[in-house]
This record gives sequence, C-alpha cells and structure tokens, in this order.
Amino acid sequence: MNKCFLSVQTIEDPKESYDWRNKLILTCKALVPAIGKGDPTQITIKAFSDRDMSRMQQLKKDMHLFISAGSLRWDYKAKELSVSGGQLVRVDASSFPIVNEVCLTGDCGNDINHSDGRQVKFIESSKGHFVKATQTLVVNTGGKGYDYFQLEAFNEVGAPLDLASMLMDRTRKGTPLSIYGYLSTNQWIDKESGVPKSRTVVRLTKGRTMSAPASRQEIKPQTEVATDKVTTLWGGQTAEATTETETVPDPQTPEETQPQADNVPVAAGPSPNPWGMEEDDGKPF
Repeated sequence: MNKCFLSVQTIEDPKESYDWRNKLILTCKALVPAIGKGDPTQITIKAFSDRDMSRMQQLKKDMHLFISAGSLRWDYKAKELSVSGGQLVRVDASSFPIVNEVCLTGDCGNDINHSDGRQVKFIESSKGHFVKATQTLVVNTGGKGYDYFQLEAFNEVGAPLDLASMLMDRTRKGTPLSIYGYLSTNQWIDKESGVPKSRTVVRLTKGRTMSAPASRQEIKPQTEVATDKVTTLWGGQTAEATTETETVPDPQTPEETQPQADNVPVAAGPSPNPWGMEEDDGKPF
C-alpha cells in the first residue's frame, strides 16, 4: 500500500515537463507544513492523466490544497519527493487543518546494528529516557521498480507503543512491514559547502511486521537534498506533534541527522482519510 493525505501550499505555478516515456505531464512544487519543531517538506505534485492535468492547470502559486489518497514517490536520482493521483481539492487555510499522513507497505532494507549511532540512539533528557531507531522501507512501484523511504521511530524507552523497539528488535533486511506516519524534515547548512540541505523521513505513528522476510536487491541512493528555508506557510500555522514524546527535543546536531550512505530519506504516515472520499464531480475545484 502507498497512500498519503497531505495539506500543501504551492510555491510556484504549474510547469510542463516530460516523464521517462517522453510523455507530457504537469508538475507543481509545494510545501507540506511542518509538524512540531520540524521544517516544511518540499514535494512535487505531478499530473499524468488528462483529468489531473486539467485540474493542475487551475493551480497558482500560494494556493492551499488538500491531497487525498495520493501516491507518494521518492526519486533517489533526482532527489525528489513527489505525489500523484488521488483527489486534489482547494481549501481555506484559515479553517482547514494541517494534515500530514502517510501509509506505506514494503520490505525493510537494512539489518539493524544496535551499536551504530546512526541507526539506534538512546537519549537522556530532563523529561525521561528516549530511544530513536531508523530503518529503510523498500516499496514496490510496479514491475521491477522500487522506492526507498527512510523510516524513523522516536519514543520513551518502554513506552506502551514502542515503535523504536519494533524497528530495532523485530526487523531486518527483507522483513515485510506496514507503517503509518508523517513526513518530517530537518534542514541545515553544510559546513564545508555552505549549501542548505535537508533530510526527510517518515516518523512512525503505527507499524507492524508481517510474514517471513524475503531477499531484496539493495540500491544505495543519495539522501541529501538542497533546499531553501521557508518562513511563512499555511497562514503561519504549525501542526501539533502527534505524540507526547514529540515535544521532547531531539538533541542531534545537523551532522548527526545526515543519513547513512545506504539509506534513503523520506518518507510519512497516514490513517484513513478523516474526511472520506467524495465522488469526483468533474469540476476542477
């Protein structure tokens, strides 16, 4: 499964582009508002069908939209997070909530090394003892294609919903996994080049392993994405963190947030669309 439900704000007018088959498509860059103390996540809306392209032509810069049941993609060569399909609806940011939900099912891409601080990290704070764990989720895109999403779980040690321990102790390379989460982005300035960079992961809110693991060929994509920092988004609102532990500051430095060479960013976690799926009336907005 690959579904996302996102509130976004466009940052450009739609543009013509071409897909890998040299077919004309429309694209439009947008931002997903930050969750908690994170940064906005840049995403590209893509329209492939005639219906979606007709709707995309109605978009303008700085529009507020809700994407319902879109498909999330990560192009590791272009270092681009994108969404296509689903329902695209224009909304009023003053009354419509910030939604950032993703649901993904795939196979885990890594064996977890508990002694590697980039995969497992224990954090002491005045609010308690916390643990953070990461894993890569390999999601089939049809045929022999795969997208690699970087998962992250962060919670108090021994919490009733201990998603970090699930990743640490119950997953390895090839383990089938289904997760819900949200897109979480951190931005920093590279000390050597001075170039702004970002890393996007899917912060888990739910997850479960499934049947026995299967082997999977590994691809090692790049994970750093150059991006500009945005100061105003969704009327200046910021979404509340979804769990109590999200309010605990994660004391990692920008260098520590950089992913491993064999991991890929992204990704976020949904629950069923709370507004339901309305039937398409054929009107753009």
